[in-house]
Amino acid sequence: MKKYIIKILIAVDVIWMVSALIYDYSELIVRPFYLWPIIIICPLYPALLAYIWYKVDAGKKINRYLYALGTIGATYFGISALLFYPLAMAQEGFTWLSVGAIFWVAFYGAQGAYLFWSQKNRLYLAPAVVTITYLIIKLYFDWRYYSFGYLMGTQWHSSTRNLMAGFQLFILFIMIVLIFRRHYSLTK
Repeated sequence: MKKYIIKILIAVDVIWMVSALIYDYSELIVRPFYLWPIIIICPLYPALLAYIWYKVDAGKKINRYLYALGTIGATYFGISALLFYPLAMAQEGFTWLSVGAIFWVAFYGAQGAYLFWSQKNRLYLAPAVVTITYLIIKLYFDWRYYSFGYLMGTQWHSSTRNLMAGFQLFILFIMIVLIFRRHYSLTK
């Protein structure tokens, strides 16, 4: 990838991280800090992607665990957004904010997917397993405590909530298959 595109992606990801923190601030300050790793999404993945792109651009070593969380997590939430926001609008009514969020999350999801596929030798098994475990735990809490989007205004109908959780489990299953398939093809 060309260096100027990487620099643009870094700038966009930093801007999106800051804007997500500003937008989410009023909600985050009422949540205990120790729960942030389970509930925070939109500021986290642009920050991780900015870090990864910076390291790629500089030709420096990337922390394996942050790389796995950034690529797998961004891809996972990018794909999830394609169902989450239409379901949210079906439950809570149409909003332009949700329409914009689909593109926002899909954009950082596309970055995660690009890195996931193009940097095959950087995704190690142990960090990938830790990341998938984290995402499964997060999914359980999201499903159990209605926190798929911590800015959700209403509780979703149980069938809608189960549909979203099932879709996300399916995404995780596919990612697990792809990760193990890649890992074992690289070790042969």
